Amino acid sequence: WLIEIEKNANKNIFKILMDTYQLEADNIIFIDDKEENVEAAKSLGMMAIHCTDTNQLKKQVRNEL
Repeated sequence: WLIEIEKNANKNIFKILMDTYQLEADNIIFIDDKEENVEAAKSLGMMAIHCTDTNQLKKQVRNEL
């Protein structure tokens, strides 16, 4: 139950930022080390990458693009 609250909070923050800066979700690449943040971003239509190893980040971004 606590995880659901956090996911909803993350979605609300993302929505506020997208509205404030007039961004479209499909123009955003979101990178985070927390899976729940990545899932929240994906649920809004963002390209989101779960990254826990910065050495692998470049490879992960290339694979997503």
